Amino acid sequence: MHIDFDQHFSLEALTGDYKTLLRCKFDLFKNNSYLAAGSDRLDRWAFEKQLNQHLRAIHRKVLQDRWEFSPFLERSIPKANGEDRIISIATIRDTLVQRALYKYLYPIVDPLLGDCCVAYRRRLGVHEAVSRIRHAFDNGFVHVLDADIRAFFDSLDHTIFLEKLHPIEMDPRAHKLVEAYIRTPRVLSSDRDQADNAKPLARYPRSIRSVGLPQGGVISGMLANLFLTGLDEEMGARKAIHVRYADDFLVCCRTAPEANSAHSRAQNALAGLGLNLNTDKTQVSNASNGVDFVGFRLAPGCTRVRAANISKFKGRIREIIETHVPTRRLSNDISHLARRLSYTIEGPVNEIEKYGLAEHPYRRSWSGFYRIVDDEKQIKTLDNWIRKQISLYAWQTHRQKITAQDMQAAKLPSLYGAIWKARRPTPRVAEISLL
Repeated sequence: MHIDFDQHFSLEALTGDYKTLLRCKFDLFKNNSYLAAGSDRLDRWAFEKQLNQHLRAIHRKVLQDRWEFSPFLERSIPKANGEDRIISIATIRDTLVQRALYKYLYPIVDPLLGDCCVAYRRRLGVHEAVSRIRHAFDNGFVHVLDADIRAFFDSLDHTIFLEKLHPIEMDPRAHKLVEAYIRTPRVLSSDRDQADNAKPLARYPRSIRSVGLPQGGVISGMLANLFLTGLDEEMGARKAIHVRYADDFLVCCRTAPEANSAHSRAQNALAGLGLNLNTDKTQVSNASNGVDFVGFRLAPGCTRVRAANISKFKGRIREIIETHVPTRRLSNDISHLARRLSYTIEGPVNEIEKYGLAEHPYRRSWSGFYRIVDDEKQIKTLDNWIRKQISLYAWQTHRQKITAQDMQAAKLPSLYGAIWKARRPTPRVAEISLL
């Protein structure tokens, strides 16, 4: 196991991790990779000036058990519901350490997780969660506990977590890295931005992390899954179908009393972990009325896009149209607008194919994500709404009417058609992406 750990932090492995990181952060519009600077202010270009020195330092210090994580740079990101989410940005060096540590830990941690856990796991994800829930609904498990853990990533108890971590057999250096990771201090972006560029990092106001996990960290999702294994065991102990995606989970039962019992058991299981249910987002309901989960609206016999996600998509379409700079000739103007809209509707398919960034280009888009929706009326209605917005734009800007044939000539993609393209089987000869 020690040899395996050393291999993940070899110079060859770290060089490969950096190339993969650049690939994951490739910006199709800028035709280059973008790596955000962390608290040390080193962006990609500054980092690469001394790339070999950085990689050798990581290799040497980690294997000598001397690595220390730099403070996370934390930024507040507004959420759709009006709340804020705190995103933790690691330095590029720390990101590489996390990636190598993730590859070492994954085969150790993943077998410890329950089948109900579908987030942050290879070959699983949102669509697997939807498939399992739909299967439960269609087989009569329609009484649902729809639960959310209050401020999970901000509230995770370090003492309880380390009690779970320490019995797991792994390289002692990995244990130490994980413990250092969860306790790494944070630096607020507002403090760093106000500071002079020459001000030493040590002088920034910083907050020691005594609880919680950095949101956005490479290994945070895997560690969160490990922490919640007790909850998964408790919720899967009865005749119910439990599906958990990160800190959101559904327990599908045959009767309302069973769902209410699941509610009580979830409260008790979380209390033992120092956590609580978010009472504003947790409820027992009947699936026949529909349940929102991981961006979808699910009911027996029906999978739809969640209303909030439809509104968000419409907002993106409106923003493109409102910020579009018109040209004098209508046909040219609509062609330019259609090209901009196509990136939202079906994704930058040509660019993805050009750079070989995905095995199925049509799936790297909004339509690709929602390709499993089976309420075709909802998608066709949204498609028609887009075309009405373009017609309205043409009339308000050019005082001319346009037809469906005009939009087709402008190469405006159909949302409905893009979803069907995304549903096609994955080409066997395509390059497999690591994104």
